[in-house]
Amino acid sequence: MRRALILVVLIGAAVAGAMVWRASEALPEDWRTSRLGRYFQPMETTWERATQFDKWPEWSSELVKVERLDDVRGHPVWRETWRDGEVRTLEVVEHLPSRRLIRCVIDPDGPYGGCVTMQVTRRDDGSVLEITEALRMKSWAFRLGWTASGRTGRLDQILKDLGRSFGEESVRLGSSPREVNDPRPAPEAEPAEAPETTAAPAATEVAPSSPPTVPAADPTDLAPPAPPKTPATPGG
Repeated sequence: MRRALILVVLIGAAVAGAMVWRASEALPEDWRTSRLGRYFQPMETTWERATQFDKWPEWSSELVKVERLDDVRGHPVWRETWRDGEVRTLEVVEHLPSRRLIRCVIDPDGPYGGCVTMQVTRRDDGSVLEITEALRMKSWAFRLGWTASGRTGRLDQILKDLGRSFGEESVRLGSSPREVNDPRPAPEAEPAEAPETTAAPAATEVAPSSPPTVPAADPTDLAPPAPPKTPATPGG
């Protein structure tokens, strides 16, 4: 009986593992996530703070530690430790000052590879920072967990934290320039109080006056007067 129970448990575990593996295989290997944040800061100011990676732990709630490692092929290399335990090493492969910076993951045994691009553009009233992660999952287990955690939330939190470091508590976020290019909505003005008006006294309805009553004429008054009587002649 005990052997049969153990066999059933093993078979169930094998079936569950196979189902999880098949589910992970159905997920895409390549992931691309892009998020933008709009700031009311000059483009140079936004760029400088966003690319000073050794200063990130001072304002980011997601990044715990950043280390500068030895250069690779003459390129700067950074190792990042995130609050959820993820550790990755990135090499700067392209750097266009105040425009675009690309870093690629160079961990040979890491669960994923790919590149992270940061790009800043100027706006009339400030600037927009775009962060794009184009990554390829190597591990099926990490691929499954990646879907559950989601990268959008992390990127949004980075953009929000950057805004707070500028003193901007509300940062406009989006997945495309169109979503963040609208001007900051003006605060709703409180409706002005209408001046008090004194109600005019209600008009008193006056009933139309009745025409004076004329007494009806006596029919005898309307008959022509009778001719005077002629006195009778005696003896006639």
